[in-house]
Amino acid sequence: MLKFSVLASGSSGNCIFLKDDKNSLLFDLGINYPELKYRLSKLHLNFLNLSGVFISHEHSDHVSGVKSLQKRMAAPIYISKPCYEEFRHKYGQLKLPHFYKLNDEIKIGNFRIIPVENSHDASCTASFLIEHGSKRIGILTDTGCITKKINENFQKLDAFLLEFNHDVDMLINGPYPESLKQRIFSNKGHLSNIQAAQFVKENLDSRLKHLFLGHMSRHNNTPGKAMKTVETIIKPQKEFKELNPILTHQEKPTQVFDF
Repeated sequence: MLKFSVLASGSSGNCIFLKDDKNSLLFDLGINYPELKYRLSKLHLNFLNLSGVFISHEHSDHVSGVKSLQKRMAAPIYISKPCYEEFRHKYGQLKLPHFYKLNDEIKIGNFRIIPVENSHDASCTASFLIEHGSKRIGILTDTGCITKKINENFQKLDAFLLEFNHDVDMLINGPYPESLKQRIFSNKGHLSNIQAAQFVKENLDSRLKHLFLGHMSRHNNTPGKAMKTVETIIKPQKEFKELNPILTHQEKPTQVFDF
């Protein structure tokens, strides 16, 4: 049995927890250690057997809690070399980093993790495909477009955390300066609600039962708009009648889901 929770998702901090009976994993750590411990305790979870922290890229909302964690425990940090160089300049050295290469698999116990190439304005950005027995879970945020590798890897999923970053009209008419709007809209930016929903509609099938709506902008999106996009584009398709769309939050974790 796998246990999964999105502990935090958004531009101020991201962290995903996944465990089986022997190993616990974190994907990104953009919240500090006390907050991590608090959110896990609220879910009656612990991470005494933390076997790895996988870092997607060096932006602060994905890495700001890493040094805080390493002061307290010697968890392996899985990170790409380009990302580590950027991290090291800003935050300092990591204890024994484990370097991964995009598209190469990493095995931890019964977990098989594949970092998949994203398109984002960082040194090297990854999404993650996780396999455990017959289960397949995808974690995909911080990409401005759907790359060939994303298309190839993110199929036949049982659960999927996918970026629904912005509503196009809200971003166009919102408070951000034009340069920042163009960055978000670019192929190195973030997926809109419509882009995310279209990807699910075109690339996934009835096997997908849990869709986590992630990395929503506080200024350029609302949970209602993201959910309405799912209800309009995805849910009318017959293969998604049993799909469970789940909102994620910046301030609180989702419930624990068993897969």
